[in-house]
Amino acid sequence: MTPRSLSTFTAAAIAAGMLIGLLPATTHAAPPPSGTISCDVSAATADKDGFQFRPYIGTDPRNVRLKATNTTSTCDISNVVDGKAPIVGVKIKVSGKMPDATCTTFTSATAVEKGKVQLKWIGLNPSNHPMTVAVNNLKVVTSGYDSGSNAVILTTGPIEKGAFLGKSVTLHLGLDDLAGFQAACTTNNILGTVFGNTNPSTVVVE
Repeated sequence: MTPRSLSTFTAAAIAAGMLIGLLPATTHAAPPPSGTISCDVSAATADKDGFQFRPYIGTDPRNVRLKATNTTSTCDISNVVDGKAPIVGVKIKVSGKMPDATCTTFTSATAVEKGKVQLKWIGLNPSNHPMTVAVNNLKVVTSGYDSGSNAVILTTGPIEKGAFLGKSVTLHLGLDDLAGFQAACTTNNILGTVFGNTNPSTVVVE
């Protein structure tokens, strides 16, 4: 290397070193949320949210596909740590099958096979717009009906990855108008019903 080229190389190396020194340090992704959390949830319209029965549920036993989603939620995050943004709500999606289901079996001993629960945890970005903080995809391990609170109860096993690692989830989805649901079922096939507006409904991770 000639003296001129050596000088040019040295100057370029120094400049590159100065440039590298000015680059910001690599930012690391925030750990997923952990701890425990409880959210109140509700579904406003039976044709879009709440419990959905396909093809329908009625007085005659039939295999029914069950889905459930909520419209609104509020969460207690006092025991939550980490996460890329504070959680302000949760969007739930429930799916599964109910064999030989009727309105009576649904409101007495809800049996859900191959049940799945998705929890999409919602936060706010710096512009105050909703953003996804984390997502849990879980399997239902027990299902049933609590006649004392007129609620469908679904539980999952421990979370194996992502947010709230090691915790289990319990959904307590209270039917808003049990008497109306049962009365309508005597003469009609039901496509859906709502929860959580007048009858408390919760998602608890602990």
